[in-house]
Amino acid sequence: MNSVAGAVPPNDLDAEGAVLAAAMLKQEAVDAIICTGLESSHFYNRDHARIWSAVVELAQAGQPVDLVQVASRLRARGEIKAVGGPEYLAKLVDETPAVRNVEAYATTVIQKARLRRAIDEAHRLAAEGYGAQDAEAFLESAAATFAGLAEAGSKTESLVSVAEAIHATITEIGELAEGTREVACIRTGLDALDRVCPLREAQLTVLAAGPGIGKTSLALQISASAAKAGDGVLFVSLEMPRNQLTRRLMAQCGGVDGSKLADPRRLTYEDWQRMTAAGSGLGGSPLWIDDRPDASPLTISSAVRRAKARATKAGLKLALVVVDYLQLVSGRTAGRDANREQQVSHVARELKVLANRESVHVMALAQLNHDAEKGERRPRMSDLRESKAVGMHADNVWLLNNPSALERSSRGLGGREEAAGEQVELIVDKQRAGSAGHLLLWFYPSHTRFALGDRGVR
Repeated sequence: MNSVAGAVPPNDLDAEGAVLAAAMLKQEAVDAIICTGLESSHFYNRDHARIWSAVVELAQAGQPVDLVQVASRLRARGEIKAVGGPEYLAKLVDETPAVRNVEAYATTVIQKARLRRAIDEAHRLAAEGYGAQDAEAFLESAAATFAGLAEAGSKTESLVSVAEAIHATITEIGELAEGTREVACIRTGLDALDRVCPLREAQLTVLAAGPGIGKTSLALQISASAAKAGDGVLFVSLEMPRNQLTRRLMAQCGGVDGSKLADPRRLTYEDWQRMTAAGSGLGGSPLWIDDRPDASPLTISSAVRRAKARATKAGLKLALVVVDYLQLVSGRTAGRDANREQQVSHVARELKVLANRESVHVMALAQLNHDAEKGERRPRMSDLRESKAVGMHADNVWLLNNPSALERSSRGLGGREEAAGEQVELIVDKQRAGSAGHLLLWFYPSHTRFALGDRGVR
């Protein structure tokens, strides 16, 4: 254990003694302590670690755990003298008062061990940093190390009786039926979409389309709507830098022809007024942008935690995380031998884990294969580029089908000439909590904005 100027590493010997005493005094305390995740390696005192190891061995063998049995087990392992003999075990029991909430003491031991581990890793990384050649690789390794340490301490109770689960479920259903609790869904700004496929926390939605179809526009519109409704939103943009993204967002929200931003001299006085009003409204909304072009699941997780902290400080909840787009996220953590499909699948799985762990809704934009744009057939989930396994990890898969955009692209026309709306089909190809279906929308290229179609849901 490394230390600074002879400082004693973090520990709590009283808590360690309390845990061991409780285990030898009450059989039921052993299971409660084990459920906290306490291991021998968590003890600072090496003798305490040996004693706890003997306790666990007895429990695993189905034998009673008490002072006599623990001493016998240590004797069989040749460690009874090393720990101070039966006298030390008796001293632990005699000097420790009746322990209530032994889980709290066990948690203290674990937390001190985590601090020692963090200090050790910091020393190791400091030493490795002097010889590191690749700064990005070193920093990503460091981030992975501390992210792993952070996640290791975020375990929650996973074992509940079916009676507890049923009671909680009936209570929830009753509150929803009585109107005393609202279903927590993200407001997309498109009411029919909210009804057909509501976006809830701890879900992963994949929004896929070919280039120029409007997936980024739809994601921006949903982000702005959610933020306007008071939900915190993080937009992770790997494809577009923040200045381009905010220009597009202001034009969209202000109802300004986005093509004019390529040559701002074309902006009219009314355009400036609309842009300024949109910027003022957006500036006060809980919407954050991360435009790191080489983002990985680790850096995205870090950005989410930072955005959550800012949202919490503002008295809000981070509800939506948009990643634009999936195939650009670095999949190096999948392993050196992983091919591209395995990497993209790994990224999708990590985003689903992130959604669960942070209780946010993650919307990952994705590209479709070029074959999906050929002919007149509608795109399918199997058309997802570079990984058909992405759909397996997602809770929802949305596909945008816009034949007019393909025709416009082939004619080389921009948004200004195509001010009229184009009918777009949003296909819900997968919905884990509901049924598949599709929704008719209108897309206005000049304003990069979507609206509900005249016939709505089908």
